[in-house]
Amino acid sequence: MEQRYDYVHVPGCAPLRTVDPAGILIDEEHGATLPADYTQNAISGITFSSELINFAYGKTATQTHIVGGGEPDHAVDGETGYLQDVSSGGCTSTKTKGKTKWWKVDMEMDYIVKYVVVYNTEINNSVLNDAIVGVSRDDITYDTCDIITSDMVSTSRVIVMECDHVMVGRYVKVTINKQGISLTLCEVEVYDQ
Repeated sequence: MEQRYDYVHVPGCAPLRTVDPAGILIDEEHGATLPADYTQNAISGITFSSELINFAYGKTATQTHIVGGGEPDHAVDGETGYLQDVSSGGCTSTKTKGKTKWWKVDMEMDYIVKYVVVYNTEINNSVLNDAIVGVSRDDITYDTCDIITSDMVSTSRVIVMECDHVMVGRYVKVTINKQGISLTLCEVEVYDQ
């Protein structure tokens, strides 16, 4: 019988599981149980989830500035609908002053990061052109997952970025370096598959 893993465990990082008296690992966050020796079946000591779990959902988000109710947690609230925008309080928003603006989420522990999905305010909104999406374990050094291009923005308001290699990190950050532009994100999702 195939085991279903609905969590990620990276050796050396905070574990998601405990062992009950019967020797079964229990993922307390997601309620999964599986044999205690599951790590022997892991690839290179890392277990990927088999369920699609957005690791950023509901986690703590911060950003450089907050403007007009554009709170950073709007990008991790699970609301991805088309009616989301800054004026309705559904998206983040930073000041336009200054060159560098950023938004980041603390996923509270290290996860495998393979995909980052960003929901723009609308199709062809060029605000996110050249935005850098990075992943970090320490919130100091960020490894670039991808850079949002005009081609990505022009075809859909949902921008799916596949990191060029599997990354491990606790933090995901979106940064733009443009004068006179507000960083606006309606949702950010983080997946390992």
